[in-house]
Amino acid sequence: MSFKTLKNYINKKMRMSHIYQPVMLMELLKNKGRASTDNIAKQFLTYDEAQIEYYQHITKIMPGKVLTNNLEACSRDPAGASWFCCK
Repeated sequence: MSFKTLKNYINKKMRMSHIYQPVMLMELLKNKGRASTDNIAKQFLTYDEAQIEYYQHITKIMPGKVLTNNLEACSRDPAGASWFCCK
């Protein structure tokens, strides 16, 4: 695909209902036109605030809680933003 074709698609045809198309295009362009489905999906997650907030919650209530209770070496900072292990 030529630059002109891509530019025309982005400027005139692409519909922005979500971040998927631009994120996928950026991932492809960053990697010389090739990217795995796995890497593209991971990039989607980096832009999906709802998923990030969901996994922050999971981190606090599941592995974080278990590791803090079972390993004295693991703890969370007072602000709750970071985890520490093996101080």
